[in-house]
Amino acid sequence: MGKYLVLLAGIAGVVAFFLPIMRIRLKEREFGVSTLQIMRGIRGMEEAIGEKAGESKEEREALEETEEGLRKVKGIFLAFFGPAAVLLLLGVLTRVGRGVGILALIVGLIGFGGWALMNYAVSEAGKQSADAETGTGLGLTLLLVSALLGVVGGIVAIAKPPRRPDEGVPA
Repeated sequence: MGKYLVLLAGIAGVVAFFLPIMRIRLKEREFGVSTLQIMRGIRGMEEAIGEKAGESKEEREALEETEEGLRKVKGIFLAFFGPAAVLLLLGVLTRVGRGVGILALIVGLIGFGGWALMNYAVSEAGKQSADAETGTGLGLTLLLVSALLGVVGGIVAIAKPPRRPDEGVPA
């Protein structure tokens, strides 16, 4: 049971990478931005917005500044999905006993901390701009689910590790 929870936690985290982690509302338009789009840079953001940016000189300069800022934070955004990748590998490659259960519990707690930081960043981003409102997206919620499943899967694996085939069934 613990193995399946850990595996499900990893799958949820990987799926979260492709879903919008934040919603942005600009005037009357609303769109979501996924981590994948952030990794692609401004071109990925233009896909989310649905229009080309950089028509005027000022827009191009702002676009270049935004691109530079995104280059600096790409690694940080990617790091938040590291615990989910570890949980996926644990669920796929190993038998989840007590030792792996402890590791899954720790990785799940780290994932929860990453979710809390990312959630805070998304909520603060909306306060920085007078024109835009931001909110959490489905990807961020799924990242929380991934962390919680990792913690629960770790606890289950610690409490009730799988039996070895040679032990037999108790009478």
